[in-house]
Amino acid sequence: GYIIEPDLGPEDAAGEETADEAAEDAVDDADAVDAGPVEIVVFAGEELRSGTPDRRTVARDIGFPVPRPFERISLEYDVHTACPVLCDPLARVTTVRMETDGGRTIELLRAVTPFGADASWVEDITHLAPVLRLTRRVEVFIDTTEGVWEVDLRFVFTPGTPPREERSAAPLLDERAWTSTTNPAEQLVTVPADVTGAALFYRLTGHSTTGSGCDETCARTVTMMIDGIGRLEIAPWRDDCGAFVAANPLGDP
Repeated sequence: GYIIEPDLGPEDAAGEETADEAAEDAVDDADAVDAGPVEIVVFAGEELRSGTPDRRTVARDIGFPVPRPFERISLEYDVHTACPVLCDPLARVTTVRMETDGGRTIELLRAVTPFGADASWVEDITHLAPVLRLTRRVEVFIDTTEGVWEVDLRFVFTPGTPPREERSAAPLLDERAWTSTTNPAEQLVTVPADVTGAALFYRLTGHSTTGSGCDETCARTVTMMIDGIGRLEIAPWRDDCGAFVAANPLGDP
């Protein structure tokens, strides 16, 4: 395998996004090598923090490999805490997003940080192959209000026969914090005529709110409705959290 890292030009030294030219060079490099997994590094040790200026969000333009058969496409995301010096002791929602055509964004990963500890996630995003091409802006967000986090983010493209032919992918809803009063706009999706199946990918963290301040501390049931008919119910709630106290590096909160 091999790794593609975006060139850090003068703008990057100041913490700005990668230039489009560097992203296009990455596409050319990916096309030049045929064997082994392709690893594209988006961020390595990137620092996120609150304050002025606000650094809870970082973004960079990334060039993806030219379209070819990939058996699996993975997103690997690591967060590293600055505890105990610049510690964020709370669980924070963190997301990875990518711009798509028309200026819209699609969520690639959603997770919750541990209490003052490191964590890693691997997300299978093979179904997003139709939009993982050309040059896209990729964004990482951590909803922190204190302390410092360092993040690593990379895409891994494994050549081979994909599990199915993916024709298209489109975002329907992309909200960092969706309350009961949120009224998202309708989205028009064009489905190719010869498509034989479709799938809906939906992520939630249990941090949705009624607007009364009762976020992840209250049990809620989320209902997915299609054409006015309830198709799926999810209750992001568990009652065995006491068993996790021993694993909390900051003790019993």
